[in-house]
Amino acid sequence: MGIIQEETNSVKPKQISNYSIDEHPAIDLNGDIQFDNVSFAYPARPDILALRDLTLVARAGEITALVGSSGSGKSTCVSLLLRYYEPSSGRITIDGQSITDCNDNALRQKIGVVGQEPVLFDTTIYENIRYGQLHATKGEIEEAAKQANAHDFIMKLSQQYETIVGEQSVQLSGGEKQRIALARALLKKPNLLLLDEPTSALDNASEKIVQEALECSCAGIGVLASRVIQHTAFSVSGSKLTQRIRAKAFAQLLRQEMAYFDLPENRSGSVCNRLSSEALAIQELLGARLGVICEAFATIGFGFSLGFFYSWLLTLILFVYSICMFLISFFQIRWQAQLNKRSEGIFGQASALAAEVLRNMRTVKQLSIEDKLLQQFSNLVNQTFTVRRNDIIISGLLRGIYWGSQTLLLFMLYWIALIRLEHKQIQANDALMYI
Repeated sequence: MGIIQEETNSVKPKQISNYSIDEHPAIDLNGDIQFDNVSFAYPARPDILALRDLTLVARAGEITALVGSSGSGKSTCVSLLLRYYEPSSGRITIDGQSITDCNDNALRQKIGVVGQEPVLFDTTIYENIRYGQLHATKGEIEEAAKQANAHDFIMKLSQQYETIVGEQSVQLSGGEKQRIALARALLKKPNLLLLDEPTSALDNASEKIVQEALECSCAGIGVLASRVIQHTAFSVSGSKLTQRIRAKAFAQLLRQEMAYFDLPENRSGSVCNRLSSEALAIQELLGARLGVICEAFATIGFGFSLGFFYSWLLTLILFVYSICMFLISFFQIRWQAQLNKRSEGIFGQASALAAEVLRNMRTVKQLSIEDKLLQQFSNLVNQTFTVRRNDIIISGLLRGIYWGSQTLLLFMLYWIALIRLEHKQIQANDALMYI
């Protein structure tokens, strides 16, 4: 047996392509798994070895356990076997064939993983289990849930398999999340099941249920399990106005019931975005922008007063035109605000999905669902075009009317001025001064 330890060394980690498609053929996972003098250092700490000359054999059809203290390299072995990283030296083989000679996604499809902190996505229980095998039928999904001892509690939920688990799975207990993650792992019918401390974060009752599910599901599957010796341990910026608004908005959020945060529009990413952007918007309104608005109204008032002095008729026409343009601008701004609100909702969903994927990148790669999630993200982004298409057309027409009417206004003013000059109702100097 080799050594699992941390030691200073200068072995440089090798790079690995994590998104290979068809570079190598698939691999048969029915043989023994062997680590042959494997050393590894994480790219962020290339001079510190997480594994040094590790040699071990996991026999096919047997349960192999890695036991060690926290930080001894158990999870590192799992990461290397899943090809999240390439060993700095040595090699890992399955039935005598190096895992570097196989397609990453094909390898991961034959390996089920259940970790200490199960990762579920903000969608239905059905979809979370289906991520294990995207082409699985409803019957296969339910069968996997039964094997994981999850079917009974799922059927007791109000929406059963269509229940939304919520952001970071807040709707489910630790044991329920763990059993759903186990069902997802079993759905792919793995040749190898990796258990990375799957019950260490559960209470006694939940641990017993999950352990029973694991014992029932491990029959006929090679299992590599790791257990740990447990150890227990435990900016604000902007102006005063922005700080006060953010503080009051945050205090208001804290007063909300939990049901408020279960709504799709109140995900953590959307709430944080509102705390930031809305406070800054008020700051901008009460700062330089308020001065510009006051200056504009003062200029308009002085201009109309001077206009009535030179020619009340022309000024009256301009006043009616200004009222019409104000109404058009008002409706255009309201229309644009509604348009932005609809778009922000979709972009908020896309941002939440992107954050969830980045936060759980290892699980995404282990399930080989990069294409699936990329398609979901693309669909959300493309929805903005569908939502905004008609709105953009109407907004463009209003803008065209706004700018085109200015030319028409000048024509009318010149035409009326010429008529009044012809009838000697206005002096030429006054007409030129006014226009």
